[in-house]
Amino acid sequence: MLRNKQRRLPMLRRSVLCFVAVLLMFCVVPVGAYTVAVCTDGLGVASKDGVYEFDSSGTLLAKTYHSFAPNSRRWQNLEYKDGLVYATSIEVGHTYYWNTSDGSWAGYWAAGSNVYEPVGSVFSPDGSYYYVLSSSSSKGVARYNAATGTFIDKFITTETTGAGIGIDPNGDLYITGQDGWTRKYSGTTGAKIGDSGGSLDPWTKEPTWHDGDIFVAQAGRIVRYDGTTFAGKGEFVVSGSIPDGANSIGAFAWTPDGDLLVAASNSGYATNKVYRFNGTTGAYIDEFCTLSARPTGIAFVPEPATMGLVLLGMPMIVRLRRK
Repeated sequence: MLRNKQRRLPMLRRSVLCFVAVLLMFCVVPVGAYTVAVCTDGLGVASKDGVYEFDSSGTLLAKTYHSFAPNSRRWQNLEYKDGLVYATSIEVGHTYYWNTSDGSWAGYWAAGSNVYEPVGSVFSPDGSYYYVLSSSSSKGVARYNAATGTFIDKFITTETTGAGIGIDPNGDLYITGQDGWTRKYSGTTGAKIGDSGGSLDPWTKEPTWHDGDIFVAQAGRIVRYDGTTFAGKGEFVVSGSIPDGANSIGAFAWTPDGDLLVAASNSGYATNKVYRFNGTTGAYIDEFCTLSARPTGIAFVPEPATMGLVLLGMPMIVRLRRK
């Protein structure tokens, strides 16, 4: 009898440990989980300049990102890379970044004389470079070392009045100008490759690569163009389909699970929201969240626990099965 109990105890212990390992893998954070970071431009009201984080359902998280109030920063664009979110300040020109783990401010990259009133920024697909587009003063696109923030060169000098910047998987850049044109540049040489063939709409912005095509925001709509030829493919988000008369689009991006989020404001910025659309058809779904000021950037932050818990649980199960 005693020997039987002694044999059963190790089996029971293995069963409990195996159960714990499975919980670690599947019951805490689902694989592919993410949060949504949104930045706002308070248009000179420092208390409304912010970086906020929401869960994938649109619920505001308690995490507080560092504020620079009472000094205005007017955040433009938002990028995520390696546990940090980056935002450019149209007020002072610098790029600031925060830890996504707790929202604490981590530092900034000084613009110097290389950037003036930036309206957009992107990282290269391989993470080597960081590009910043100026809106005026003939500054064009400045290129930085993405690891150190060190200025490298004026990569594109011909864009004198920028409105938005995007990048494709090959590293080629797309720039919308305040003249309404969209232009494509080589990510290797900075040379112009092609353009939209004419003015689309003043302040056409947010050129975004998705599913082999380039999408740009205009007044109350998102238009789709062939990613190679620039041939028009019509409206993706149809004019008038954004609720609340929100015809000023500050940012848009596809979520990791395929929906399209569109950050937009109405005339006078009385209403500032992020709306959710079908990422395949462009049809309106619902309201994602409400902001206190004009939303100007969206970035997706992967949940840090996802892969760590899977990696912790798998070896435990393998060891138990071997015993």
